[in-house]
Amino acid sequence: MTGQCKKLVISNSILWGAAIIAAAILSAPIILTTILLPVLAFISISNIIYAEKQNKI
Repeated sequence: MTGQCKKLVISNSILWGAAIIAAAILSAPIILTTILLPVLAFISISNIIYAEKQNKI
């Protein structure tokens, strides 16, 4: 994993932590968390895969 990918993983981890804490503190509705968090997961994983592919070329 290159330096750029490591930065992306760290920033994604911080954003994930903030999203989960915000959902818990604000008592987000169950429907919102069951839709929003999986969408965030998909986008996060897609960004990491895309960044890794760009660095390998």
